[in-house]
Amino acid sequence: MSMSKKVTKGILAVVFMAMCLIAVQPQKAQAAQEIPISSADDLQQMENNPSGSYYLTKDITVPANTVLFKTYEVQFRGTLDGKGHAINGYTYSDDKWADSASLFSYATNATFKNLKMSNVNISLRGGGNACALVSSPTKCTFENITTSGKITVGGTASNAAGIAVTPSEKCTFIKCVNNADITVNAYDITKSEEQDNIDSASGVACGIAGFASDGTAKQCSNSGKITINGDLRWGSEEITAVGLFNGIKSITASKNTGTVTAKNVSGAGHANGTVLACGVAGQITRMASCYNTASITASNNNKQVGVVAVGIINSASGKNTNVLRCYNKGAVQISGVAGSKAKSRIISGAGGVGGLDIYSVTESYNTGKVTANVSSGDLMAGGVVASVVNVRNCYNTGKISASASAGGYIGGIAGEQSSPAKGKSSDAAACNYNTATVKAGSKMSKGSILGRYEIVGIYAKAAVYDNYYKSGKPYGSMNITWKPFFAKAVKTSSMKPNKCKKLSSKYWVYSSKHKRMVLKKNKEK
Repeated sequence: MSMSKKVTKGILAVVFMAMCLIAVQPQKAQAAQEIPISSADDLQQMENNPSGSYYLTKDITVPANTVLFKTYEVQFRGTLDGKGHAINGYTYSDDKWADSASLFSYATNATFKNLKMSNVNISLRGGGNACALVSSPTKCTFENITTSGKITVGGTASNAAGIAVTPSEKCTFIKCVNNADITVNAYDITKSEEQDNIDSASGVACGIAGFASDGTAKQCSNSGKITINGDLRWGSEEITAVGLFNGIKSITASKNTGTVTAKNVSGAGHANGTVLACGVAGQITRMASCYNTASITASNNNKQVGVVAVGIINSASGKNTNVLRCYNKGAVQISGVAGSKAKSRIISGAGGVGGLDIYSVTESYNTGKVTANVSSGDLMAGGVVASVVNVRNCYNTGKISASASAGGYIGGIAGEQSSPAKGKSSDAAACNYNTATVKAGSKMSKGSILGRYEIVGIYAKAAVYDNYYKSGKPYGSMNITWKPFFAKAVKTSSMKPNKCKKLSSKYWVYSSKHKRMVLKKNKEK
């Protein structure tokens, strides 16, 4: 064999061995190819590849009444990245019931990000569920989504939200913004008690999403007007208007700046429920650094229905729940009828930060006016919270008033504070102050700090202490006879460090702007 042939065979052998080595080496998984969307037709083609990774190349429009992934069996499971572009002028209109008036009906384990739903115009005159993006998302992520325009739904069992109506199983919302006006007219259109008991005449209007019980949210906001009008006549029914979420497990660094209004117009029938207006979230487990600056208003005409308005959160009742470093600057008001005390024991309420079912509020404050103009029923109202177990290092400067002679409790910090029989020794109303006036009807128990407090199972020490106030009497009434448990408070002309010695420097600092103590980690602007 010639030398040249030997060299050639040697080279080939080396190449073959190298190729073999390459073949046995583990290869890096290639990222899924992104699919561009530049038209409505491209968007609709997503249904042919539910798990694809898509992105917008420009702003697009889609035909009216477009709904993708209409069935539960075939859901969107991929990614839609708007890249900052918009789906502009999404329109849906129907006189009949629509279970899903939204761009996507079903999605699971999907991601939506960097997308604008601009100039949305949805109108359901026969009732249904409506939102701009996804009606029924499951385990989905929404990041940097913005909605504008208007969404209006009318009829029994109607629900509307800016981004998602009924999210479930740990959906995540990050930097989501709703600027759309959302209106639900949950009127009785069937005129039938039997039908209403099936469908319920209840309704929910939310800025971001409905009840996301296992979900989380951060840095979300609403500026749209959130309105619900109801006609509660028959069964156990509720109408709810909330700035951001009807329910969410955890929410941080979020805000509402849009007016929230809930109104029940019917004084007839046999309903029992609640009319609720709430600034940020209806129900949570954990909340931190959230605020409201808009007016929150709820009104009711039915004596069998309660009425509640709160600036931030209505319900956070679990023993591990806490509302931390939140504030309200908006006016909070309830009016009309507040439920029939004699028959149903329905309790209505108003609070600057929290509502009727709150376990703990700490390092929070209210500067908005809280007003309860009701003609009957039990009532709880407070500058910071209507009813609470633990309220610490909080303050109120907004006027509190109840203009009717309804029975109940009203306080500058809380309407009622109670320590449960199996409560913690740390459960308390302590280290708070109120500078505002508290006015109420003759049948109400009122206090500059608490309208009422109750000590049941705390045996180590008094649970109400080190509170400060400017006028009136600190506590309206109490359910305790043992003197060591009596509440303690200091009346002072000003909230300065030398006057409020028990307000620890760990939480409090003097503000020369406001000429009083403010919270160190939740400074009043």
